[in-house]
Amino acid sequence: MRPWVIEVGLGALSVGAWLGLYAVMLLVTRPRGVAAAPATQDLGDEPPAVASLVGNGWDLTEDAAEATLLDLGGRDILEFRQPANDPTHTTVHILQSNPTGLLPYERRVFDRVSGLAVGGLLPLTALTFRDQKQAQAWWKGLRGEVVADARARGLSQRRFGRTQIAILTAGAAVAAAGIAVAVGHYAFRGDDDDPIGTIIAAGVVGFLVLAGIGGRNVGERDTPAGREAAARWLGVKAWLRAHDSFAELPPSAVAVWDRYLGYGAALGATRVSSRVIDLGMGNRRLVWSSFGGTWHRVRVRYPKFWPRYGRPVPILVLRAVLALAVGYALVRWWRPAISELSDLDSVRRFAGPLSPAGFALGVGLLGYGAYAIVRVVVDAIVPVRLTGQVLWIEVWRQTARKEDSPPKPWLHYIAIDDGRSDRTVAWGLPSDYALVCDTGQTVTVTIRRWSRRVVALTTAPPSLPPAAPHDRVDHEPKVMIDGSE
Repeated sequence: MRPWVIEVGLGALSVGAWLGLYAVMLLVTRPRGVAAAPATQDLGDEPPAVASLVGNGWDLTEDAAEATLLDLGGRDILEFRQPANDPTHTTVHILQSNPTGLLPYERRVFDRVSGLAVGGLLPLTALTFRDQKQAQAWWKGLRGEVVADARARGLSQRRFGRTQIAILTAGAAVAAAGIAVAVGHYAFRGDDDDPIGTIIAAGVVGFLVLAGIGGRNVGERDTPAGREAAARWLGVKAWLRAHDSFAELPPSAVAVWDRYLGYGAALGATRVSSRVIDLGMGNRRLVWSSFGGTWHRVRVRYPKFWPRYGRPVPILVLRAVLALAVGYALVRWWRPAISELSDLDSVRRFAGPLSPAGFALGVGLLGYGAYAIVRVVVDAIVPVRLTGQVLWIEVWRQTARKEDSPPKPWLHYIAIDDGRSDRTVAWGLPSDYALVCDTGQTVTVTIRRWSRRVVALTTAPPSLPPAAPHDRVDHEPKVMIDGSE
């Protein structure tokens, strides 16, 4: 076996083994599922923000901030007044200018209100952050304070605790030793003037990188007390959802529902209040939908890494043909070319690893090109149609900025709830289509699954919550757009 194969194999095996260990740690520390306790109206001692953390699988969302704001109203620190039928016209009034006994994250929310209020009041919509960096910093601080409180109550713990970090650190040391041996094997058979220094540097750098990754905070996980609290809060959520009108309550309803509205927001049971209270941290990954006749939340994933996503057929075919052409050239002529150049001193040292590496790359490109051609053909012959509600539309890709003109979007994300699952993945929507559809509408789309590209779209009127029998809804004519590629 050639020396370079041993060196590359040992280094790759060392890093791969550590990554496998890291994956195992992620698997064994996942928060466990919690079965809901019987429906109950009895609120626990935890504040709404902590209830939001444990009641949502130890995943803290912006619901925690919204719930805390409503809870301040339920405790007569703030007051919400709605002067008309539209809840977006709600104003916030400060009843206590210097409340005592607030937890750090409650104080943070109160300070946000008092800092913007003029004469003790402000429109609810004025709470929205206009600066994304400021919003992120504010949310990061609030999240840390909520997590610290939950840990102090024994309801949550760091996902990677001391044991997991110790195991990963020890694994990093072993992997770093493997990397050092591989580098040392190469250094001693080469022309390295200081092989010992190279070995030490490779081992130290490898250890620091892997140990740094292992020591990162990857979130929270459950505790026995936390699972007990979560089950109770899920019972409260079931009780609140049993009230048909609860999800439609505006923020001003806190005057009647007291602290229940805040806890409902924490548990994802208050659609209207959560929609009205927009702090500028809108979560595009957790979106409300009424498709199917009932309000529910859908988790959305946005693909972005693979270059095929959202691309039209001609581009995909061109890339596949280029891959086939380059792959064929490498398989046919790479090794003979390296063999011819191996007489040169500058090439001889690298000829061993370069020859099979180029050949392997060629084989890989041939395989990818053939696979891409097959998938493009299948997608074109067998498109997929689905009907659902538009949850989110957002610019995905745009042209490069030019000196005399701003960038122009050419591809949008479109997330659609088709009612089959509470999870979905966004599609690529040509930006021209984005002009004729909006969130809340029911659409029928024709899509290509492999490229995740929408090629035809039919819009209907905005999807509304289930109407009472006496309600009258006027429908607009449909608009049809067809795309051919």
